[in-house]
Amino acid sequence: MKQLLQFLKSLFIKKQGLGLQELPLDSRDLQLGAFWSFGAYTPKHSEFSIPTLSVKSQVANTCSFNSSAAGKEVDEQVILSVRFLVAMAKKKGLISGDGFANLRASESILAEFGCCEERLLPGNINMTWEEYSNPVITQEMLDNAVLHKTKSYFFLSNYMQAVEQIEAGHPVKLGVRWRTNMNMNGGFSLPWLLNFLLGFVVGGHAFVAIGHNQNYQGKRVLKCQNSYGKTYGIDGCMYIAEEDFNREVGKYGATVNLDLPVEIGKFLVQNNNKLVKLPNDSRVWLIEGTKKRLVPDEATMYSHGYADENIIEDTEYILPAVIDGEPLDFWSGNSVRSLKAVLLQRNNLKPLFKKYFSEILD
Repeated sequence: MKQLLQFLKSLFIKKQGLGLQELPLDSRDLQLGAFWSFGAYTPKHSEFSIPTLSVKSQVANTCSFNSSAAGKEVDEQVILSVRFLVAMAKKKGLISGDGFANLRASESILAEFGCCEERLLPGNINMTWEEYSNPVITQEMLDNAVLHKTKSYFFLSNYMQAVEQIEAGHPVKLGVRWRTNMNMNGGFSLPWLLNFLLGFVVGGHAFVAIGHNQNYQGKRVLKCQNSYGKTYGIDGCMYIAEEDFNREVGKYGATVNLDLPVEIGKFLVQNNNKLVKLPNDSRVWLIEGTKKRLVPDEATMYSHGYADENIIEDTEYILPAVIDGEPLDFWSGNSVRSLKAVLLQRNNLKPLFKKYFSEILD
C-alpha cells in the first residue's frame, strides 16, 4: 500500500531535472582512467570543498548545461551564461525536446565555442523554453565566449578519480537516475544523502561534484551542487555515496575539464607509463599521468623494469609540450633489490651500475 501511495504521489509531484540522457562512451572520448589512479589514490584531506561562484536555478530540462557552466565558472572566476550553452547546443542539434541532452553535449560546446559571461546573455527561470533557447547570439557574445573555452575534457570511471580531481581544484560533472524522493517536495531532507532505493525513477539528472567527505554518515561521499537554487538541500548541495557514484557513472558518465590540448591528452593516454624520446635526442622520458619524468641513465631505466626496446620515438614532437615532473630516481625502482643479486654474478653489467652499488662493486 505504501509503495502504491508513493507512486500516486509521484504522478502529481513537479518533476525537475529530467533532461539528462544516457551517455554511451565513444572510442574518441578521452578516458581519465587511461593514465590516472584506478581507485588507488589516497585523499589528502578527510573533507574538502571547492568554492563556487553561483548556484544555478535551471530553466526546463537543462541540468547538464547548468552543471557544465557552474563547473567552468570555477576555472574562469566569472559567472557564465547557461543560456548561451543551451542556445549553441540547440543550433548544433545536440538538444531534443525542451533541453534533453547528455553530458557530452554541453562539454563539446564549451570546447568548440566556449561560454560567454552571464552579463551578456542572462536567463530567467520564468522564461518559456522557446524564449530561453532561441536568443539572438551576437558577435560580442561569441568573442567573449572564446575567452572561456575548454581545451579538452576527460571521462572519469570511479569515485577516487573524482576525489583526486576535486582535491586538485577541478569540479566533476556527473549524472544519475533521478528519483521522486530526491526532490524536496518528494521528501528529500537531512542528512541530504541521495537514496537510490526509495521513490520512483523519473529520468536522468546532472549536477556538479565540488567536494568530498571520507566519513559522512559512515560513508565516503561526494558533495554535489544541484541546479535547483539555494533552497535545495544545504545551500543548493547534497551528497552521493561512493558506491552509488561508481554505479551511476556507467550509465550517464562523469567529466572533468583539465584544459589540456586534445593532441596532448591523446598523447598522454596512449603513452602513459611508457618511455618516450624525440628523434635525434639521447634523452629518455617516462610519461606518468600528465607529466614527463626524465630518465637520467640506463641504470635507472633498468631499475624501474624498462629496457631499450621499450622506448617509443615521438615523431610528432608533442613531448616538449608535456609538463616536466621530477626526474626518475634510481632507488625508487622496484627492481633495485633483485639487481644487487644479479650484479654480484654478472661482470658485464658492473660498469653500468657502479655509481649506485659502489659498496659491492669496488
